[in-house]
Amino acid sequence: FNEDGESPLKLNFDYDNNYDVEIEHEEKLKEKDANKVGYFSKSDEIYQNETFTAYDFSFEYWNTRNYFDSVIYKSNCATIELKDGWSSDTTTWFYYDGFENTTDKNAMAGKGAFAQKKIGWNRLIELNSDILKDGDYVLNFWYNINIGRPDVLAVAEKVTSDTTIWVDQYMVRETNLVVDETWAYAELKFSFKSSDTINILLTSGPSEDWLVVDELLIRKKDGSDLFNSKTMNHPFIGKDSKEYIVYNNRWIDKCSFKD
Repeated sequence: FNEDGESPLKLNFDYDNNYDVEIEHEEKLKEKDANKVGYFSKSDEIYQNETFTAYDFSFEYWNTRNYFDSVIYKSNCATIELKDGWSSDTTTWFYYDGFENTTDKNAMAGKGAFAQKKIGWNRLIELNSDILKDGDYVLNFWYNINIGRPDVLAVAEKVTSDTTIWVDQYMVRETNLVVDETWAYAELKFSFKSSDTINILLTSGPSEDWLVVDELLIRKKDGSDLFNSKTMNHPFIGKDSKEYIVYNNRWIDKCSFKD
């Protein structure tokens, strides 16, 4: 559990031997985030071949509540009430869409979600000067990964008067933040000028199922942290609902660490 509410590595847990094993290729992980290389230096190597290296990853050693307590503290300091249940420690700009105008039974929270049949390129949102001012932005959302859902690549496409380019992309299956075994976190970053249009696009492999997205948030890259408190929907009978602290749209179980 790190300061972004994410699991630090992609893990498989060995219940018989009571340790976690990291099986992602070390060089691939270094390319993704150099800050995570430290996890390898503090874990014992237990196996290596030409494809991957496996490490003994101690859940008890790494899963501390330090960052969790830090988020709780920041949340308690976020006393400025904004809109749609969001708060911060100061007045700050953001754009939020819970898709409440499009009712869907698979909604992560509330009653609505973005749900479309796969059509090659599905446009999640078009951003222009009616929504954004010049600056740098972080956009994130949650994608439903239930069995049958298409494997999705999210793209931020910038359209200017003479060019169309991809400025960022995110392969959802590579996320290291999944909540309730159902929702995967995706994030895109981009710069915007008033003459631009930014299209957030979703493309996927073959599937007959629908794309389902919920809880979209855009904030300024250097903006203040945003907090909310939400309860996740559970379509399965008998499954208890959980309450979450939402930190810049990262959902963190309020009971991650019980006193």
